[in-house]
Amino acid sequence: MDKYKEAVDALNNLQSNAAYIKERSNLKISYQEEYQRFLQMKKFLTSAGISREKLNTLQVIHVAGTKGKGSTCAFCESILRYHGYKTGFYSSPHLLEVRERIRIDGEPISHDMFAQNFWYIYNRLSKDFPENLPVYFRFLTIMAFHIFLKEKVDVAVIEVGIGGELDCTNVLERVPVVGITSLGIDHTNLLGSTIEEIAWHKSGIFKENCKAYTMPQSPNAMKVLLERSKERKTSIEVVHPFVTIKENGRSIPDVFNLNASLAVTLAYSWMKSIKGINISLEEFADHPSTKQGLANFTWPGRYQIIFHDQVNYYLDGAHTPESMEICVKWFKAATKKSTRIKVLIFNMTGERDVEKILKRLLHCDFYKVYFVPNISGRNGSTDNKIKDVNIHINKCNKHRKLWIELLRNNNIGVDESRIITKLSVHDAVKEISQKPYDCLVTGSLHLMGAALDVLDPHLQQTHNASKMLIKNFVLNS
Repeated sequence: MDKYKEAVDALNNLQSNAAYIKERSNLKISYQEEYQRFLQMKKFLTSAGISREKLNTLQVIHVAGTKGKGSTCAFCESILRYHGYKTGFYSSPHLLEVRERIRIDGEPISHDMFAQNFWYIYNRLSKDFPENLPVYFRFLTIMAFHIFLKEKVDVAVIEVGIGGELDCTNVLERVPVVGITSLGIDHTNLLGSTIEEIAWHKSGIFKENCKAYTMPQSPNAMKVLLERSKERKTSIEVVHPFVTIKENGRSIPDVFNLNASLAVTLAYSWMKSIKGINISLEEFADHPSTKQGLANFTWPGRYQIIFHDQVNYYLDGAHTPESMEICVKWFKAATKKSTRIKVLIFNMTGERDVEKILKRLLHCDFYKVYFVPNISGRNGSTDNKIKDVNIHINKCNKHRKLWIELLRNNNIGVDESRIITKLSVHDAVKEISQKPYDCLVTGSLHLMGAALDVLDPHLQQTHNASKMLIKNFVLNS
């Protein structure tokens, strides 16, 4: 465990994603400069002992998108695992521990495996690039590729970090199947401010002769995806929802049907292209292993319900206007018959349009609203990745002020004493824990990690509740 902790400390000392994104935004780095940084990733891989030829032996399903790419990947990995394949899964961000990002057969790699492979990569790269180690996400990407090759997985499901064209996961050259989930406006300082620019970046994962699948998109986004598929000599198909997930007594967002449908299609396409299965997509969707894979899918922090003390907590890491709209519909449907008082715990990071997102939450009839940083606060602890807590508290105070203005501008009654900034999730939970509330926790995936550290630190309810959430479902072809 000490070696693991030392490895995590060393990893945290690498430039974080947030700092990297901020640097890129402030410096106005050109496409050509960013492309050179992308090429540097290939040098890092060579230094780590991963040649181009070796990486090309890795069987990959690569998924990009603005919304739903994580759950689509999780569905896909689970389906393939239940069909008997040894799977690798690389996703981000993690909620409690960084090793969650790299999974073998659905389970986070062990502390020992993480530490051993971290130091192997770190020592090699430190020797060749002592003054220029890769940033946090790039380092973990290299580590994931190394582990998947070493463990000889049958297939690796890889979630893109940001964008696609110049994302470090896109060093992959031979990818038989790729997916593009729902597209929206996000990371505008990196990907552009229009849906066309964003679609261009996301479709950068298209490879020659690969099979690409996407969801229904806006006409402008779809036009770009089609143009890029022709340019890259990639076949592309639009997947419409044909999987219906139903659960007794609890509301499930319709978007899960679409994500699951895309995931089933990606898994089927890979098994048909690489393993030569000779059944139809409809037969594959109805296969017992496919059904088991969907039933046992877990994705903590997304449309998740946790019961803690007297409070029902509804957790969803929505952080775009579109995903928040879905989150609100889910929360309202899930609490429609509840007589409990509603409470909100919120935080948002980065340069997103907070006003647009908070507007989606205005009509949920929250009795109390807590603005907190992404800090657990359990046992008096703070997140060691947050260097200056005051900066984050100041942002929470700004969000509080904005919320009050929005309430007034929309002629909604304001009681400022019930709109509160707290120093941590624990402080907010402690204050509401003695009464029967329905509490929505949303705005950031990092907030989900802090909340789970307080509400379910060993991920026991997380695992069981996620299974419960979709245990009863029907597949309609």
